[in-house]
Amino acid sequence: MRGKTGSGLSKLITKITGGVCMAAGVATVWLPIPTGLILMVVGLTLLIASSPTVAALARLLRRRNGGLDAQLNRAEPYLPKQMQKVLAKTKPNRSTPSTSEADHAMPAVPMPKPTEFTAGPGGQPETS
Repeated sequence: MRGKTGSGLSKLITKITGGVCMAAGVATVWLPIPTGLILMVVGLTLLIASSPTVAALARLLRRRNGGLDAQLNRAEPYLPKQMQKVLAKTKPNRSTPSTSEADHAMPAVPMPKPTEFTAGPGGQPETS
């Protein structure tokens, strides 16, 4: 019986294909035509889709690197639907309660009342 995530053989083929694409992408990334970059993206997508370990590593990388996470979030609407689903698997878990900027602001400290000075005899200031 075939499960929701596919058979073991199809996952193995997907992992091998993803690894080959990654290797070919690394080998050709220095060429002026961006085939290396495209192959690396396709290979990484295949690996994330077929391996929970790679997906967890990608999630950890996105959690630790806010710039990368922002870039991927910005690129996500322009990707094909299948790649969007794979990227959704790697979004960092934000299960902690969200806090607003007001929670991070410094607490309000009452300002001391300004003291008034009046001149007493001899021109010396007196506090009231």
